[in-house]
Amino acid sequence: MIVWNSEWINAFESPWSMFEKLCYANHITRTDLIRTLGSNEIQQFKNTLIGDKRRDLIRLSGFDHQKLHKYMGYDVVGQNNTDMNLILKPVEYIYESIHTWFPNSIRWCPDCMKYGYHSWVHQFILTERCPVHNTKILSSCPGCSYEIPFLLSDRRMDEPFTCSCGYKMANYSHWTEWKQSFEMKDSSMEHWLKGAGRRSSERFVFDPFTVGIDLFTTKPTITYNKINRKTNTCRTTTTYILTEPRRTWLFYFKDISSCRK
Repeated sequence: MIVWNSEWINAFESPWSMFEKLCYANHITRTDLIRTLGSNEIQQFKNTLIGDKRRDLIRLSGFDHQKLHKYMGYDVVGQNNTDMNLILKPVEYIYESIHTWFPNSIRWCPDCMKYGYHSWVHQFILTERCPVHNTKILSSCPGCSYEIPFLLSDRRMDEPFTCSCGYKMANYSHWTEWKQSFEMKDSSMEHWLKGAGRRSSERFVFDPFTVGIDLFTTKPTITYNKINRKTNTCRTTTTYILTEPRRTWLFYFKDISSCRK
């Protein structure tokens, strides 16, 4: 029997915090959890280490999806896909690895994490501040400065919500505090989740590692027409872009057909 309440799950919650709660409520390790809810392949690994590939939280490929749904009372896999697709909708035209957008180490809001909540919105690389608390997103442990893998893994983690250095990411006296309401207050993120208000013919060129969502809601300083005021060649366009400061590599194009040939 597994102790769990589906009401402990909040909107856009990632499996990372769901599984930390599950481990906490049942006094089990993360490896115990994946062995309990893992796929048939995992069940056969009686005395074998389970690698990172099967501990992945994006595709959840190491889990028995039906068993996960049954015990969690919630379609974790289906909601995972829905949340990620919604977040990535405004940049779906950019062919980047999923790990570019959702990095291999956890990114979190310390104020949300106090209540055992980690969101896909926090994990998204373009999110710089929590849309609920306006708190800066953390990407390493405040206690030891090490990054924590975004996996169902005991590596760099001790007890649930606790770094191996002893730093506690969550601070609650009982799991009843997990049933919280997290209201999004950031208009930029709300705009983003509605598709960033862009038409399919409009495109951005940007560096995912140096910009944030807020730049997508401001009027760009460089447009296609401005770049092509003397020529319509892609070479000149690229040259113009590269002369700009790295932070301002965000451009808006009404028509980019000439650069796609």
